[in-house]
Amino acid sequence: MNFRTYGEKDNKAIILIHGAFVSWRMWSEYIETFKQDYFVIVPILDGHDVENTSRFTTIQKSASDIADYVCQSYGKNVFAVIGISLGGVIATEILVQKKLSIEKAIIDGAYLTTMSPWLCKLFAKIMVKLSHAIKSGNKTFKYIINQKFAPKTIEEIYRICPNMSDETIENIAFSNYSYTIPDSIANGTAYIAYWYGEKEKKLLSKSAKQLSKLVLSSQIEEFKGLGHGGLVSKHSDIYMKKAHIFFSNT
Repeated sequence: MNFRTYGEKDNKAIILIHGAFVSWRMWSEYIETFKQDYFVIVPILDGHDVENTSRFTTIQKSASDIADYVCQSYGKNVFAVIGISLGGVIATEILVQKKLSIEKAIIDGAYLTTMSPWLCKLFAKIMVKLSHAIKSGNKTFKYIINQKFAPKTIEEIYRICPNMSDETIENIAFSNYSYTIPDSIANGTAYIAYWYGEKEKKLLSKSAKQLSKLVLSSQIEEFKGLGHGGLVSKHSDIYMKKAHIFFSNT
């Protein structure tokens, strides 16, 4: 796994973890803002690096690789981690592994409860087929994603997907949708915010309830009218404002 860093290393650190099928570039606006006050660490998840061949294996390995890099290059104490979708699950696992001492965490649109094995297989097949549709330039699928995502997100999807192997996509599906928040997260010290869009409530409400049950201090917030990743991709000004408020509160 490769990493990009921005800002002064003497500042408090923030880790930004992107989602599946997009790249670290989804954080470009956030990097420009956060680097003024923080040392920003941005992992390029395995399987999503257009400059180097890599394969995504598991959420647990990704979390461990990120924590090991941060420990070696910066230190154990990290101010905050922000993860979106797959990145949110990885951020959750980083909290669980406790290799890093993290004060704040924003988990956005992360699926944190186990699907049945047959549903995992179904989602894996669907994700592979969607990837093939993207690679082939399928017009119908292009129309669908144009309706659902912001232009900059769409650009990244078409940039990253052609470089992703079927094995990486299957591993993402099985690792993501078979993940369940370990009870040990209740012993952590990080303040956690869990955000999701109203349009993904049916898929994620169970995850939100489970997290709030295990971590009583967690702050759950639903954003009206938004779908998966809608806040981070379409409303960066609101996202950053809310992040700064969350960071400033104890």
